[in-house]
Amino acid sequence: MVSLTSLSDPNVIRGVLVHRMDFSRQEWREAGDIGGRAFLLAPWYFGASRPAAECGLEADCVYVAYAGTRRLLVFNVKDGTTTMQDLDGAPVSKLALWMLPTNP
Repeated sequence: MVSLTSLSDPNVIRGVLVHRMDFSRQEWREAGDIGGRAFLLAPWYFGASRPAAECGLEADCVYVAYAGTRRLLVFNVKDGTTTMQDLDGAPVSKLALWMLPTNP
């Protein structure tokens, strides 16, 4: 489970929380990794989860695209760091979404 926290503006993320269900105890526990996957998100909806190596992305990271900007937040689950990447060549859109490849 990935939670994006903000104060009042959903386009300003204050934190990223990643939890995994511990079925033996029936409770959510903080995750130290996401199994080498990359989670692709946009505020207000979940995009996808893919093996990071298949997409050329960094493993165990949450990628969050922002509508109306050319920015991408990258949260590393293993070390807890967050970076903001400027996507100068990308078009500005009112909707943030992910275009994903289909499986053959």
